[in-house]
Amino acid sequence: MTARDFVKIKSNDVIEGLRTDGITDFVHIGTEEIGIPSNYIPSQNSPEEYMSKQQLAFFKKVLLNQKQDLLDKTLETISDLNEDASEKRLSEEGDFASEEERILAELRTRDRYRKLIHKIENALIRIETGEYGYCEESGEEIGLPRLMIRPIATLEIHKQEEHEKEEEDKEDSEYSHKLLNSTENSST
Repeated sequence: MTARDFVKIKSNDVIEGLRTDGITDFVHIGTEEIGIPSNYIPSQNSPEEYMSKQQLAFFKKVLLNQKQDLLDKTLETISDLNEDASEKRLSEEGDFASEEERILAELRTRDRYRKLIHKIENALIRIETGEYGYCEESGEEIGLPRLMIRPIATLEIHKQEEHEKEEEDKEDSEYSHKLLNSTENSST
């Protein structure tokens, strides 16, 4: 999901630090309430300064909406699991195994949500401290296009690619090491 998926505030949503009158969305950053048009989307072609108050308010709105969406899905999952547990008494072994697999998949999804919520909370903190939109390693701008795709990004694209390459090299090295050890063990 990208930032564009979370631009609109649902009229029935009550999200702390965020409100709308349908035309303007109001976002709290620090002690200041910033109003932005409900349809505002930052553009790198705009003359406004990078990470202006409007842009920060936009991304905070997006992050708060994403967080609320994940919390809603988590509550829905918990509710579904509780209903399933009280309604079903599985008698056949195959039914039990497939139900167990479904529950494990739900729990893995919830764990991914938990990790994503943590990243969203960290991004919200970076907005409040003025660090949002800048690479944690180099201090360079992450850039609006990247933030629109991944609002929780903490690294500019070149640093992210470096991290991914290092991770890939590490995994290749570990695999080679395991493969070497297994061939040595099988030959003895």
